[in-house]
Amino acid sequence: MAGQFRWIFVVLLSYSFTPNALAANQVFQDFFFNVCNNPSGLLLTRCAETDGALGNLSSDSESSLNPSQVSSSLRGRESLAQNKTQQAGTISAMGDEASASESTLSLGPLSILINTHSLQEDLDARVDVDLERGYELSGYGFDIGLDYTFEQWIFGGFVSWQNQELDYDVENPGTNFQPSGNAGSNETDSIGLTLYAARQLGERTYVDFSFGHVSSEYNFERRALFQESNRAIQATQVATSGEADGRDTWAAVSLGHTFSFGAWNVIPSAGITHSEIQLDGYTERDLNSSGLALNVDSSKQQSTLLQGGVKFTYAFSGTNAIWQPELQIDYISEIGDKNVTTNISFQQDNNNNTLRLQSDSRDRQSVNVGMGMVVVGRNGWSGFLQFRTTLGLNDLDRELWLAGLRVTL
Repeated sequence: MAGQFRWIFVVLLSYSFTPNALAANQVFQDFFFNVCNNPSGLLLTRCAETDGALGNLSSDSESSLNPSQVSSSLRGRESLAQNKTQQAGTISAMGDEASASESTLSLGPLSILINTHSLQEDLDARVDVDLERGYELSGYGFDIGLDYTFEQWIFGGFVSWQNQELDYDVENPGTNFQPSGNAGSNETDSIGLTLYAARQLGERTYVDFSFGHVSSEYNFERRALFQESNRAIQATQVATSGEADGRDTWAAVSLGHTFSFGAWNVIPSAGITHSEIQLDGYTERDLNSSGLALNVDSSKQQSTLLQGGVKFTYAFSGTNAIWQPELQIDYISEIGDKNVTTNISFQQDNNNNTLRLQSDSRDRQSVNVGMGMVVVGRNGWSGFLQFRTTLGLNDLDRELWLAGLRVTL
């Protein structure tokens, strides 16, 4: 009797650890069962490779085919409004400092602006636990513009160009399942306009306004593996691409006051930024005849950020310039709903079944820390160099370098 119980236990144990006993992504598996009810073309061939042509996938393939790249497509754009708003504030503050310098009082009210920046971002995500794909992002850009000083006001604007390249993390290998390369990529080229105005309210209080709009061209690549549940047929490589247009729009206002203690300045500030990111729908191209190309609907993300922080500066004179190292710490709190939903469907599904993808919940509180140097020359030029990083975001690291030059005519 004891031997019979041991035999039953071994059978149950071996069944419970069978790789295909539980779906790694049950939502996508159920969706693909529906897709295989009435497929056509090469999608029909893929469904026919599964048991009974029902669409049963291996657990690894459920993870791979789930197009969570779509859910991550807007994540790398989230910091754009903050970056441009802070950049406009830095430039206007630099203008105030230059105007206060006795050496620039005889110069004209018009200034030329030239800026550059570099962004690095890394998201760690767990497949089929998180709703989005992990990625590494790098970006760089240039800005050129003008500003004009009139009494207590500074009015300005700059045109921006930016390129971002995002590579999705490589998938984990499995039984007869060997992904090659990363799970796809997303390259974005953007051109935009930022307008800003700043006014001194008395000697030590200021208010800043900024507004921006960016138009972008997205180029997507998605990589995946199709594998039926028995893992007996060689996995099919999936390679698709697509292009879409997008838009970023934001508006911001902030208020600050300067407390001076000799060469030291302490500048508390508070502000609000509202932004909206829109991405048009697109149709994937099937690059290797897998039959698994998608239709992707449009998506939109809105965000309202409340900011409260303080900046510390210390000014000292050099031979030809005033040097001012700075440290800024901002607490950011988000209000409103920020989750993004996108509908996708397989192009060769005659029933046009739709899967609704949703992004992961975002962290609603974070801390931005920036440090740098502002230099105000005695002959009408000034410049800055800054490094910023964001703290308090789960699984996301973000770093930004900025440098700029302002020349008063």
